[in-house]
Amino acid sequence: MNIVVLGSGGWGTAAAMLLSDNGHAVTLWSHDPKKAELLNETRENPLLKGVRIPERIAVTSDLAVLQNAEMAVFASPSFALRSVAHEAAPHLKKGTLLVSLTKGIERGTHLRMSEIIAQECGEGYRIAVLSGPSHAEEVARRLPTGCVAASADQASAEAVQRAFMNEVFRVYTHDDVVGVELAGALKNVAALCCGKIPLISHIHNNAYDARGLSAKSIAYLLAGFRAKHIFWVSNSSYEGYVFHRLFAKKSSVLYNIIDAKRIFAMRDSDENSYDFDMIYLGRLTYQKDPQRLMRLSAALKARKPGIQVAVVGAGELEEETKALCRELDLQDNVHFLGFQGNPIKMVADSKAMILTSRWEGTPMCALEAMALGTPVVSTPSDGMKDLIENGVDGYLSDEDVVLAEDILKIVEDPDHRRLLSENAAKKFAQINDEEKYNDAILACYRQWGGTL
Repeated sequence: MNIVVLGSGGWGTAAAMLLSDNGHAVTLWSHDPKKAELLNETRENPLLKGVRIPERIAVTSDLAVLQNAEMAVFASPSFALRSVAHEAAPHLKKGTLLVSLTKGIERGTHLRMSEIIAQECGEGYRIAVLSGPSHAEEVARRLPTGCVAASADQASAEAVQRAFMNEVFRVYTHDDVVGVELAGALKNVAALCCGKIPLISHIHNNAYDARGLSAKSIAYLLAGFRAKHIFWVSNSSYEGYVFHRLFAKKSSVLYNIIDAKRIFAMRDSDENSYDFDMIYLGRLTYQKDPQRLMRLSAALKARKPGIQVAVVGAGELEEETKALCRELDLQDNVHFLGFQGNPIKMVADSKAMILTSRWEGTPMCALEAMALGTPVVSTPSDGMKDLIENGVDGYLSDEDVVLAEDILKIVEDPDHRRLLSENAAKKFAQINDEEKYNDAILACYRQWGGTL
């Protein structure tokens, strides 16, 4: 999708990076030509120090870029939104989806941000808002974030969801535009009114850089002392944290679960058929080690020249990974599909899922694969050792030669694949206890936060 982000502050820059990571063609617009020139030269926003703006994001101060935009994202400050929308309006083509990321209520008129956009741009546009407890610096650094896309038109809300959502930026949809905008505008006031609230912490990753002394491990040490209880996603997540013994009395392990009914519904909603031998589903980041995936694919190609591999996801190592793919002459074997809003049928139709991660908590994609009966082949990273019984419902190995051999067993032997598939589905049914998961969380929140 061709997307223009209007506003080059921290939030606009972070949103542009997120959308670009998801495979969209993104232009970042700044009202100041000198700032646009500076961002183009330095590839760093002073408000997001240490975060590089990818070269694939064009930065400009020319609103003519809106003429080809399928989506225009307004991310300017609330006091400037009306003037930005007024200037942008003549360049927009009818039917463009207009999305407000701006939080606030206009002084004097008391209008919400989407109402200002509607006033200035006129009729003939779809309008949606995206809001939630988000921080630009966290989104830019790809930390987990959740938001709500709201529109009176459900299709527009879902279009925003598809454009923005990936595995670290979760987007829900709703039709309550007023509620979402007011919640975003008034959240800080509400927080001040709440006073001191008990903190319950959920750790959903086995952070590699928290295993020793680091800024992250020390920062969480301070937060951990405030927490009334800490849920860890796996034993390795808990034991891997350098200061975990200090929190032993307030910690418990609570493995991830997924909504199985939703997964099956997503599978059934996709009428397409896919013919991949192996699928990789995840961000292209250091943690996931996509370069190793390319080397493994090359080893598989040497044994099975027609092997077909789907890579679903995006991230900061995407270009580097694609370059390695070309270097290893895998263009006919490896298919980079970018971020997919609903990849579940792809997983279901694939013969195996591959994970090459350096570390993991309890990866949701592995649970989804097991639910669908797709065998998982993985490096023995942390939480994966709790999920997979080697040779029974999947395979674990830290040797590429062994991983390749295991994948070929699955791909070339239908009977063996069927056995692993049945065992994976059985294992999933045993471990994915939604009632137990909900009871554990509710009991903790009731203990520290009163009746829910």
